[in-house]
Amino acid sequence: MSDALTITEPQPRSITALTAFRDHPAFLAALQAECGLPPPTTPGFIRAENLTLSCLAPGRYLATAECHANLPLRFAALSALAAITDQSDQWYTLILTGPVDALARLVPIDLAPASFPIGGLALTRAGHLNIRLWHVAEATYEIAAPRSYAADLSHALQALS
Repeated sequence: MSDALTITEPQPRSITALTAFRDHPAFLAALQAECGLPPPTTPGFIRAENLTLSCLAPGRYLATAECHANLPLRFAALSALAAITDQSDQWYTLILTGPVDALARLVPIDLAPASFPIGGLALTRAGHLNIRLWHVAEATYEIAAPRSYAADLSHALQALS
């Protein structure tokens, strides 16, 4: 593995927020039926075929898939149980590969595997930006910030590499 942090931009994705109304158990059951796997109930994510389902907080999920997946339509059957919002244009996402110590200089969380294992998700900060950080594989992280802060996030990350 290289000592440098490698930063790549993934292909555009379909990104949809799902926020349960009041009946969390019914929502979770319907979400499991739609995804084919039990959704995480604490911050983290699962992958099923082409879908990544991230739990941001109790009753709050973010679903991502390939750009052509049209996730709002896929989850339309859940509209009586949750607010479904297309957020495909809201997020700027990058994939970071390399030594964790480089990323640790930017985020205020413990990135050690015991504290932030593969499959982990953190809603945290990178410098002055609110971000979402996924630990997707060994020495591989995905980071998302609001698209309006894309230049700030890129600048902060380039300073690390």
